[in-house]
Amino acid sequence: MKGKTMAVVGAQWGDEGKGKIVDALAADADIIARYGGGANAGHTIWVDGKKTVLHLLPSSILRPGKTNVVGPYVVVDPEVLVAELAIARKIGATVILDPRCQVVTPLHRQIDVLRELTNGTGVIGTTGKGIGPAYEDLAARRGPKLRDLLSTRRMFRALRDRHFLEERMLLIRTYAAQGKDETDPIRWRLFAENGRDWPELELSGWGVQHAETIAPHLKDAAGLIDAADGKTLLFEGAQGIMLGMVAGTQPYVTASLTGPGAIGETLGVHRLDRVIGVAKAYVTRVGGGPFPTETPEKGDWLRERGAEYGATTGRPRRCGWLDLVALRYACRMGGITELVITKLDVLRGLAEIPLCRAYHRGDGAPCVPEGFDAEGLDGFQPIYETLPGWSEDISGCRSWDDLPENVRTFLNLVSLQLGVPVTGASVGPEREQIAWR
Repeated sequence: MKGKTMAVVGAQWGDEGKGKIVDALAADADIIARYGGGANAGHTIWVDGKKTVLHLLPSSILRPGKTNVVGPYVVVDPEVLVAELAIARKIGATVILDPRCQVVTPLHRQIDVLRELTNGTGVIGTTGKGIGPAYEDLAARRGPKLRDLLSTRRMFRALRDRHFLEERMLLIRTYAAQGKDETDPIRWRLFAENGRDWPELELSGWGVQHAETIAPHLKDAAGLIDAADGKTLLFEGAQGIMLGMVAGTQPYVTASLTGPGAIGETLGVHRLDRVIGVAKAYVTRVGGGPFPTETPEKGDWLRERGAEYGATTGRPRRCGWLDLVALRYACRMGGITELVITKLDVLRGLAEIPLCRAYHRGDGAPCVPEGFDAEGLDGFQPIYETLPGWSEDISGCRSWDDLPENVRTFLNLVSLQLGVPVTGASVGPEREQIAWR
């Protein structure tokens, strides 16, 4: 396949501002494809003062005339999907949905919530949207796909296949028996098919009622992309490398692969001209897990200045200083060829800005973790270098040379330390508030 290819990936623990960067780059792309994750992702785009939060469809649906693709590695909540399809229809954007996408069911959401309730001190901090359990069923080769929503009969067959329904209901009832679930929202009755009795679920809310809305969008995503000779392709990830199922800080991670390697396996594109990592000028994460540069002293200040509350759940994000050790690891694991640094405007007014260049384990001697899972990071503390801050209003900067000297010093040091060029800097929430290099 000929044509330009680029991917946008999160280089931290998610929430880096990928949606805005995808929206900006989509202006020059022909096809934009979301390749992973589910409705636990929240991509926020501001256009002309209006805020839109997307969870499933590519952030480019706010640009009319673009072709937007949801690949087969995305797990889809039908209720979220139809709401976002309405947005795309109003804007005039085309949406293609791969029929093999795993469907997130009410069972998945219920298990996700109940599992967290019973985890005690081992709570991961999931969004409760059912994403993890849906990916479990994808790996187990069972559960409904988008194509199964086209008829009630297909849906029931998918629910019965490989004991999906029986095992999931057994798990829910086990949690209920532990006193963790006061009500059982799953309503049962029996129906007969070919002389046998099968458990049937009330299917309102399961997606089959949206068959007419979803059906026109179903098409082989990889085939469409393979036929796009000479087109510019943009691939959008969800969450960040440090939340990746394998590369991230296990077990405090999402349930999918978050790096661009997933693009080849699921959409058939193995050559990327650009892999654009997105990172905040500081760091945030939601939920449990290691966070070496978390700052209790300035965390509240960063949270309020940066409006650091989850786009999906509204939960307050934990905040800390920019961690170059973790970012260097993310660049390596994600094959990142360039970086865009976001939320630089949040740091305005600080006299000094700490920047973590290395870790130590209590003795002050720099050392590198053997692994970036929770156990591998245990006991590591940051070693900071302090850079001068800035007081200038940078919200109007649109080129590198427009940025104040101290901002450029900050960005150049990040680039030098990582060996990766910084090609863009976000200086405000609106789509045009990016200073490109």
